[in-house]
Amino acid sequence: MMIRLGFAICLAFCIGCFAGPASAQELRGRLLPGELAESWQSLRKELRAVIAPLAEPNYEIRLLARGKADGFPEQLSIRELPERIVLILGGLQGDAQACEQFAMSLERTLAFPTNTRCAVFEYPNDGSIQESGCVLKQLLQEFHRGSPKTRVSIVGHSMGSLVARYALESPSEPDRFAVCEMVDHLTMLCPPNHGSVLAQYADALEFADALSKMKKGSDSLISVVNELVDDGLGEACDELVPGSEFLRTLNSFDRVPGVRYTIIAGTRGPISPLLRLVGSIAVSQGLNESQARGLEKIEKGLRRVEELISSDELTLGRGDGAVSLSSARLPGVTEFMKASIHHAEWADVEKPQVQELIRKVASLLTRS
Repeated sequence: MMIRLGFAICLAFCIGCFAGPASAQELRGRLLPGELAESWQSLRKELRAVIAPLAEPNYEIRLLARGKADGFPEQLSIRELPERIVLILGGLQGDAQACEQFAMSLERTLAFPTNTRCAVFEYPNDGSIQESGCVLKQLLQEFHRGSPKTRVSIVGHSMGSLVARYALESPSEPDRFAVCEMVDHLTMLCPPNHGSVLAQYADALEFADALSKMKKGSDSLISVVNELVDDGLGEACDELVPGSEFLRTLNSFDRVPGVRYTIIAGTRGPISPLLRLVGSIAVSQGLNESQARGLEKIEKGLRRVEELISSDELTLGRGDGAVSLSSARLPGVTEFMKASIHHAEWADVEKPQVQELIRKVASLLTRS
């Protein structure tokens, strides 16, 4: 019996270490000691209440400099709007560099004409999706008033797709239609339109982010805290939990007439159907033994592993490691495609499967 329990725990550890970039963080985080998780959750609430209201989140649209394939030095202004903009939005815990890499590769693939420019929208990468969507709406309204002939195509990865959807779909007469006249196409890459079970691991993600920043060395604790606050304090994860109030509100909105919607969902979840079956059996046996021996902490940890193993998000062919195919689907959107990519590798532009994804996005944009 102890052998089966030990195997179940080892299996959980192996999945956590080797399942993939996104799932590994969350699984390890869920197996953190309860006291540590509770302490971090308490600290996060205090930061939200005390520091966050004083912070000034960074929202910015930056333009890819024409002829400079190594960076985004230009901040977009109304005075210099091109005829067409392809706007890239990253996702949860994403960074500007990932967006820039994707945008630069897309530009090279698409061979944009001189009247088309690539840009990225920077926003708190784990802050409130609703707030970021409102800011994006305001920026697009300003651009439309300053340059009504400019057209915008949006490419959002993961949570970035929801930020874009909120900006376009949330009712706000009459400016909603002014923005929609400007935007002609929304391409959503691996979008959690109905949430993700992994969003429940917000505390672990935030804790890992804090440790990572502190481990880099030279920054003071105060600067690390400031960075965390600027990025948001896990509000996005609360909103991404399936059935959240935010998702119910967002999904009550109608699709926007005149805007073409495309969804590309990933299928390279890290757990094969066979591993899922073997893991379920092993965890079930481990649960029986831990219950019989009164090992409550081990039982609690195995319950969490059981939830992960059984989720479509992590299953090969049913999800991409963070978002399931069923969550990516959206009523009213018929242009639905699958891509053999993992959720976290969308901007790893040297990989063949990501190059294929970029070619697919470029082909869609040329038909917009």
